[in-house]
Amino acid sequence: MVKMVGPLAVLLLLLATGCQSSSAPSTPPDSDEMDTLAPSAATAVYTIPRQTRTSLPTAATMEPTAPSIIRAPTPVVTVGPGPIYEVVFSIQLGQDGIQYRGLDVPDMEITGPNNLAVLGDGSFVLSDLIGNRLLWYSREGQFLREVDLYSLDILNVSNLRATDDELLVLEISFGVSPERYRIARLSASGDLLARYDLPHGLHLEDGLSGIGVGCNGEIFVELEGGARIYSLTETDGEYRFQFSPEGYTCEGRNYQMLLGSLAVLGDARVETGLTYRMGGLLLLQVNRDGSTYLIRDDVVTEPVITVDRTVHFMDARGRQIAVAREPIDERLYYVPGELAVGPDGEVYHLIPRREQLDIVRLNFYESLDPLIPGAQPPIVITLGEAP
Repeated sequence: MVKMVGPLAVLLLLLATGCQSSSAPSTPPDSDEMDTLAPSAATAVYTIPRQTRTSLPTAATMEPTAPSIIRAPTPVVTVGPGPIYEVVFSIQLGQDGIQYRGLDVPDMEITGPNNLAVLGDGSFVLSDLIGNRLLWYSREGQFLREVDLYSLDILNVSNLRATDDELLVLEISFGVSPERYRIARLSASGDLLARYDLPHGLHLEDGLSGIGVGCNGEIFVELEGGARIYSLTETDGEYRFQFSPEGYTCEGRNYQMLLGSLAVLGDARVETGLTYRMGGLLLLQVNRDGSTYLIRDDVVTEPVITVDRTVHFMDARGRQIAVAREPIDERLYYVPGELAVGPDGEVYHLIPRREQLDIVRLNFYESLDPLIPGAQPPIVITLGEAP
C-alpha cells in the first residue's frame, strides 16, 4: 500500500479509494464476468471452525433484556466542549525496538508502525513495518510479546484487523517473486491458522483498499474504500472470494457504502453533507445489534486543503448517537490502519509523533462543530428506510 504524507496526499488517497460523491463507484462484474474469484490452488494452510464474535457488556448496556436481544458495547458520550482524545499510553521511539525509516532524510518518506488492532481481551496489537513484526501491549501499555513475521513467511503488513480472538493480516509485497497478495489468519497469540491468496481481480490495480471483519468474524475484502465487497467462503478445505452486491451482511441485514455521501445501514438509508462534494462515508465496524461506526471525510480546499475526519456511532435504526474527531493533523506520517474499535465500544487511534507513538482513545460528543468555520457540520442524517 502506498504511504503518503501531508494534506495533499490525504486528498489523493481519498480520490484513489473512490470516496468522491460526485461519481458512482466502479460497477461490479457484469453478467459476462464471473462474480466468484478463486486462487489457482484454493487450499487453506489450516482449517478450524470459525469463532463467533461476542460482545462484552458495559455498565451502559446491562439493563434487563430478553435473552434474544443482542446489545453491543457503546462509546461513552462526553458532555462538550472538550478535548478530542485522551492518551491511553505512549511508546518512546527506540523503546521495544520501534524505529522510523526516513526520519530526517531529505526527500524520503517517513514510515514506521502502520496499523493498530484491539483484541477481545482489550490488548493492543501494533504492526511494526520496519521490523516486520507484531507487538502486543496490555491495556495499560505494558509490553507483552512480539511475533516475528518472517518466521510465519509474512512480509509487509498493509492492513491489520481483529476479532475477539483472532488477527487478520493483509500482506502486500512486491519484494518477492511472485508478488504477494495474501490474507493470514492468526490466533490471538500470533500462531498461523490459515492463509488465503487473493486472486487477480482483487489487487491494487483493481482498487484493493483493505480487509474487513464481519460481525461474526467473517473475512471480507474491500475495493475502492468499501464501495465493492468480496466475502471469503470456505468449503471442504477450499476457498473462494464471492462478490457481495449488497455490501456487508450481519444478522440478515445489509450494510453498503453507496455514492460517497450515502450509505445503507440495515433498514435505514443515511447521508452526510460535504462542503465541496469531496470525501464521503466509510464503514469502520458493524455490531451484531445493528449499530455501526462510520468514518466521514470532508475535504475542504479553501483556504488550504484540509480533511475533517470524524467517526460517527449510529444506532440500529440509522440514527447518529455520537461523533468523535480524529487528530490526523498531529501524526508524523500517514497511517493506513490508524483506527480500531475496542471490545468496550470505544474507538482507539494510533498517532506517530517525532519522539513517540501515542495510543489514544477518541472522545465522543453528541455533536461537533465543523473543523473549519463555514464547512458542513459532521452529521450523518437518516433519510428513511432502505429500499
